[in-house]
Amino acid sequence: MLAEHGFVGRRGAVTQMRGLPDGRYRYGVGSLDVADKAVVGVYDEEVLRAVGRRAPLDLFRLPGPSQGRDIVTVALDCDQREVAGRMAVVDSGFSGAGESYGSALSIWVEELGESFLV
Repeated sequence: MLAEHGFVGRRGAVTQMRGLPDGRYRYGVGSLDVADKAVVGVYDEEVLRAVGRRAPLDLFRLPGPSQGRDIVTVALDCDQREVAGRMAVVDSGFSGAGESYGSALSIWVEELGESFLV
């Protein structure tokens, strides 16, 4: 899976699916190896290959109170002014990116048509 992106032999699991206006789909992928976060990302369907197994749901549970698919309102004082005060859907979590990022939530803002890390 993900051979075109240099991830030969690495395993991931689809954690979300996004239908695009042009009829294509993109998939959020989480790593099946806790130590290997490089595979985490959003990919076009043509670069993924299903292997017919399912990963345990607990492996992808987000830390904290927010979970995937929760509908949230972004705080008015959010650093990213573009999303401050908007409704969004939690689509994944992100952690371990070093000191610059720490942990964050990925949110999908429908009216802007994209995800943001907050």
